Amino acid sequence: MNATDFPVSLADAKSNRTEQSSLAAVHAVIVGPTLRVATAAVRAAMDDDERGSAKRSLPGFIPAGLFAQRSKDAWQGAAGLLVADFDNVPDLDRLRARLADDACVALVFTSPSGRGVKAVLRVPVDSPDPVLHLRSFRAAERWAQDQHGALLDPSGKDPSRLCFLCHDPGAQLNPMAQPLDLDRWAPIACAPRPEPRQTQRAVNNVVERARGYLDRMPPSIAGQHGHDALFRAAVVLVWGFDLSDAEATPLLDDYNQRAVPQWKTADLSRKLSEAGKAQHREPRGWLLNEKQPAEPVRITPPNEGPDGTEAALAEFLAGTDLNTRLRWGSTQATARWVLWSGTHWQAAEEKTPLPLQVAIRSALTTGLEGRRIDGRGITRLESATAMRGIGTLLSAWPSIRLPEEVDPPGLLATPAGVIDLQTGERMRHDPARPITRCCPVDPGPTCELWELIEGHLRGCLGTLYPAVHRLLGSALLGLGADRKLLWLHGPGGDGKSTLAKILRCALGDHACVVPAEVFGAEGGRGAHLHELAAGMAGARLAIGLEVSAHLDWPKLKGLSGSDEQRTKHLHGRAFSYGSPPVLMLVSNDKPIPPDRASAERLIVAALQPPADPDERIMAALKSPGLECNRLAGACLSWLLEGCADFKANGIGPVPLCSHESAGLALWWQNSVKCGRIVAGEGWA
Repeated sequence: MNATDFPVSLADAKSNRTEQSSLAAVHAVIVGPTLRVATAAVRAAMDDDERGSAKRSLPGFIPAGLFAQRSKDAWQGAAGLLVADFDNVPDLDRLRARLADDACVALVFTSPSGRGVKAVLRVPVDSPDPVLHLRSFRAAERWAQDQHGALLDPSGKDPSRLCFLCHDPGAQLNPMAQPLDLDRWAPIACAPRPEPRQTQRAVNNVVERARGYLDRMPPSIAGQHGHDALFRAAVVLVWGFDLSDAEATPLLDDYNQRAVPQWKTADLSRKLSEAGKAQHREPRGWLLNEKQPAEPVRITPPNEGPDGTEAALAEFLAGTDLNTRLRWGSTQATARWVLWSGTHWQAAEEKTPLPLQVAIRSALTTGLEGRRIDGRGITRLESATAMRGIGTLLSAWPSIRLPEEVDPPGLLATPAGVIDLQTGERMRHDPARPITRCCPVDPGPTCELWELIEGHLRGCLGTLYPAVHRLLGSALLGLGADRKLLWLHGPGGDGKSTLAKILRCALGDHACVVPAEVFGAEGGRGAHLHELAAGMAGARLAIGLEVSAHLDWPKLKGLSGSDEQRTKHLHGRAFSYGSPPVLMLVSNDKPIPPDRASAERLIVAALQPPADPDERIMAALKSPGLECNRLAGACLSWLLEGCADFKANGIGPVPLCSHESAGLALWWQNSVKCGRIVAGEGWA
């Protein structure tokens, strides 16, 4: 067979359509002038994204043969060719010359980027047989390494893989290329080729096992290391189960259905490519030999991970399964470690519990999973200061919250069972499943004392009542609302503190109290944002009591401004705090926001003292018992109603600054008029 007899398919990256051609015709396009301008644009690109975009405008061909469309399942005729892709070659000219002299190379040319070489090999594949193609590729890998001292891009194992064309007047064609000797270059201990029927059953079995493995892996969620989760899934497919990109793509697409938000198809393809090129501790196909694969392992993505500092060690430990056995109880009255006993969390007796000590020593022994730690730093890492940094990080990193498939934010645990906040369904709690937090009371019917409080809220808040009700209800979802800052103000004896106490009785450790002084413009010195966020992490409602009208507004924005908190105050590293709580501040004064953005963040609600205070409410709160539980249970039911209303209607219309009759515009005008705000400069 000569070059004119090698039937190949022409295609491009923008569609699945194909067109029949030959290897000789492909060579003519490469050496001709047609692609000169497009190739120059690829090589002039400033970064990988720009280069990838320019590259997709180039045509391509599928060396393996004829395809009805660009898919392995549409393989109709074999050309006996395989693409060997060498990326980022140090001595490109030398490798090109060696490949051109190799008897099994039918075509060699420089890649579109100008930094690699593409060689089309002649292989003994005379029919559309994916198994023989894979065997040929494995032989080509050893041939490339032993014969030419280079590594192949693993994407070539996919017979439908698209090879981009580019302009290269020096491309060399060998119409008399000889097939690669598979027996000579077979990988060591290569298993004999099974019969086709057995092969198909084996492939189907591997695919189903890989699918089941992915089903047990955590989903990819933005703000919760979604990139890492997707990369780990891609590694499991292309490296752990040794699947081709074509075989792995539909499985990764199924996994993507659980992602929030879902990834684009191009992103999935890129992750599969990265997973195949990355360096891994496990050998390729390590999951194929496991009859019952173990729980999904955690894999460090390339170019990311620990670097030998205290923060890196804490980050590394927080990314392991340590969070399912150990966590930092930062919202308790006294900060402490708690251990998972198998059925519940219990306080640890040691200042540094044994599981953490073991994990630290193990990480140090292995050099943080293969990364070298300076011997002089080991003592520092085992110091009390390092323990404090590790404790802070473990409280703020995802360890404060178990993986979503174990403890999803849409569930609310109560003593009698678990409530699905999305559906309202009541479910029995599985004691073997760790639920990190639990409301101390069950939602119950309304009671006379709660009716008094709710009636007082309705009377004081008026049209603002639905927004306040929905905002507090939204806290249960762990999602937050667009405006996550509720400011309750009014004269003493108006019920603000009473409401805060009842909310704490109802929510238990789903609520936390933030010291008022940390918000002050002057009194909050030493209260770093990461410390505040760590103390609030995992809670769904944070309450600040008796705060001043003069606040540290940048800090307040940092604690209530988005769906993901970030801080750079710990060892110069940035860490995120997923799903910050709804923030409720209680004050006797009206807020004085410094700018429009701060004012728009607020829901400002004013309360007035009740005409006839009911002393039974205070008595019930002072002496916890049946009456207090009824009050808290009724409050929890009220919050559940607000949660449902929030899901259906959102917060609803809210006056931008409700303590002014005409809203924010009048407030802004008056502030500028009296000099509190200088137009164009902000707060004076």
